[in-house]
Amino acid sequence: MTRLPSVISGGLHAQARPAAAEEQLATVPGGVALHHGLSTAAQGTAVRTLRDATGVLATKVHAAGEPVLEGLPRAFDPLLPLLGV
Repeated sequence: MTRLPSVISGGLHAQARPAAAEEQLATVPGGVALHHGLSTAAQGTAVRTLRDATGVLATKVHAAGEPVLEGLPRAFDPLLPLLGV
């Protein structure tokens, strides 16, 4: 089985979160950060942003119950089986 090195961060203060992601993106070649913004969760949505060291690759608003991996750029297709999708 192929492994996908991953870092999951949660519960970080809003000011610390971007710094942690930037550090990971700067030190891990080919790394990506997937952020789920929950500021609109009370309205039944979440905002997913995928980025790498060069900037934002994709942003999408997801309704409650919608698959969050839907809409990833095609370049990430090889990762989907590693994520159990």
